[in-house]
Amino acid sequence: MTIAMKFLGIFILCFVLLLNSSLGQGRSDKFNDVKINVDLFEIMDSSSRMVGDLTIYKDARIDRLIQKHIDYHEEFPFIRGYKVQIFASPDKKAALDMKARYLARHPDDKIEIDWAPPYWKLRIGNYRTIWEAKKKQQELLQETGTAYVVPDDIEVSDLD
Repeated sequence: MTIAMKFLGIFILCFVLLLNSSLGQGRSDKFNDVKINVDLFEIMDSSSRMVGDLTIYKDARIDRLIQKHIDYHEEFPFIRGYKVQIFASPDKKAALDMKARYLARHPDDKIEIDWAPPYWKLRIGNYRTIWEAKKKQQELLQETGTAYVVPDDIEVSDLD
């Protein structure tokens, strides 16, 4: 690259920067825009509101898509979420005993026994986010000593 090419590149860069800064001086900044918007709302009062009709035109396919979504979730009321697993054993009786002991201490918690050969697993709760499940996991670690957050299908009806 020759010296003339370097000077031409520097000149073009300086020109672009100078042009950009000079064009930006005439623009209003964000604070001026906010001030103008606030002034407009201060001018309007409740007596000057307009009353009229609003017509919304939409494609009929939108309603069909919404209905399809509703029908799907009525038929399959599950979404991907998280549960906290506190027990796994090949012994079904041990899993049932653990469930009974847990429900005696926490009657309001939702607990399921899941059979995934060769293990019977106890899973608690229906959590939409991993952070909700981790909070419950920390509580259960104090009590049971073992608790794992696991991805699972959760019931939509159980979500708040």
